[in-house]
Amino acid sequence: MRGLGLSAVFLIIVGCQSAPPAAPREAIPPPFTAHGAVIAIADERYDWERQPVDGPTAIYRLGRVLPNPWTQLAKETETIVAALPEKPQRVDVIVTSFRLVRKEGKPSIHDPSDNVKIGKQSVAGLNSRQNQVAYEQLHSATQAGDHQVANAAGKGLLFDNGNPSLVVQGGKPEEPEAMTGSLAEHPPGASCRVRATVRLTYADGREKLVDVKAIAAGQNTTGSQYYGEALEFAAKMAVHQYGNQMRQSLGLPQD
Repeated sequence: MRGLGLSAVFLIIVGCQSAPPAAPREAIPPPFTAHGAVIAIADERYDWERQPVDGPTAIYRLGRVLPNPWTQLAKETETIVAALPEKPQRVDVIVTSFRLVRKEGKPSIHDPSDNVKIGKQSVAGLNSRQNQVAYEQLHSATQAGDHQVANAAGKGLLFDNGNPSLVVQGGKPEEPEAMTGSLAEHPPGASCRVRATVRLTYADGREKLVDVKAIAAGQNTTGSQYYGEALEFAAKMAVHQYGNQMRQSLGLPQD
């Protein structure tokens, strides 16, 4: 009888166990007031973009890097509000995409650019050398807080196809994107993408809308599978480019 009683208690306890709690969302700063404006960050990303994905193309939670990219976004927005001659009452940053991606490099095949020579150096070799120099300048300038030098050096980084590593675009919001094929714009290695619509609301009811899209790449210089520094750098540069496009749209000098 004693054994039966213990079994019954065990079954009751197991039967009453609740489902495991859902994974906590990333630490998004709550609305705060700065320079007379309420600044609010809204996460409107698709659900798939919030979930970590492992594999040849990996998506990481933004909490993977420090400082927290959401906090960086909030501080960058606050800096812009501080510089505005006319302060809005409220600033809503509606984030529709914010992701850290790591892609494995392309298969090891012959690169046609090896056949194109400039002096004794191939185009592919020049790109690699240019990336190394530009990345070292970016890393040094970022650590020193020299955004002007960092931004200039960042434009010198090249993807494998020769395109600039920093892309900033504006215009109409994109059509809703599904996961399949939506990561094609990310280069091999580590990169970060941020897309947001920023709404500034003034005391007289006027509104200004700024649409921002930025992608930044971080180069892995460790020679290993550790991409932490590259992801961190990509996130910082993506937020910085977000800020510069905001400044340009609002008539402020770029940082």
